[in-house]
Formats: sequence, C-alpha cells, structure tokens
Amino acid sequence: MSWKIFHALFVDGRGITRTVLGELAAEIGLDGSGLVAALDAPDISAKHEATLSGAIEDGVFGVPSFVVGGQVFWGNDRLPLVEQAIRDIASD
Repeated sequence: MSWKIFHALFVDGRGITRTVLGELAAEIGLDGSGLVAALDAPDISAKHEATLSGAIEDGVFGVPSFVVGGQVFWGNDRLPLVEQAIRDIASD
C-alpha cells in the first residue's frame, strides 16, 4: 500500500485524500471504504500520534525516511546506505 501511495503522490502528482486512499486500497484488493472508515478509530488515531511523535523524536523530517541504529536516512537515493547500515548491524 505504501508503494501505491508514494507512486500516486510523487509520480502521478495526486493529492492523498481519503477518497484517493480508498481507491488505492481497492486497486490492490483491500477494503477501501473500510480503510477510510478505520482512519478515525480511536486506536488507529492513537497509534498514528505515537508513530508521529516517535519519528519526530528520532529526528525524521521528511518522506521517505528510515532510521537504522539511531541514524536517519532521508530520501529514496539513500536506500543503498540503509541496506549497508542494516548489514553492519546484523554482522555485529
């Protein structure tokens, strides 16, 4: 789903609205209307706020960002560095 969202936003230039999220979910066989309805569920809202707070605490400032071993990698072009950081941690 995240790939579909990023593609819609950065390749197709679509705004990511609730309607678009529902459409994207349906395109990959998910319940689009159920997904949109779940966005306002208290437990989902709480998880979103916790995730957002954690990202801010980690120093995340843009999308896509990856945090590996406390280091923030920002941007799709940093994926090779993310992979190497994961390998380095795994080999320790």
